Amino acid sequence: MVEKLDDLQVLSLIRVADGEVKERRAHWYTLGIPVNHYYDCDEQLNAIRELRTSRNLRAEEYLRRLPVTQVILEGPGGSGRGHGPDTPINEDDYTEKTVFPNVKGKLKRRFEYLGESAAKRILQEAISG
Repeated sequence: MVEKLDDLQVLSLIRVADGEVKERRAHWYTLGIPVNHYYDCDEQLNAIRELRTSRNLRAEEYLRRLPVTQVILEGPGGSGRGHGPDTPINEDDYTEKTVFPNVKGKLKRRFEYLGESAAKRILQEAISG
């Protein structure tokens, strides 16, 4: 039987699902300067799966927002740079790109690499089971 998680446990899982800072530590190759280490994609997906079974309203709201997509226009150089007020804009230089604005961290970068259909499939599997 799945145990209902309290809000504090859910918030902790949401931090993992968002790919926030996991820990901060120094290494020999950073000359002792502390660097941030973030949750990886697998840890994020596992947290999403745990939220699915949490039976918590905050978790349900978070999971409802995750698969929302947004279509953006991507231009030359990825952001339309190089166009001044007097420079004509060629519409053929821009393409539509679907993004998941509520997915964060390393998982967001992985989704950008994989593309829309693979990202939707992975996210649907994690949320629905």
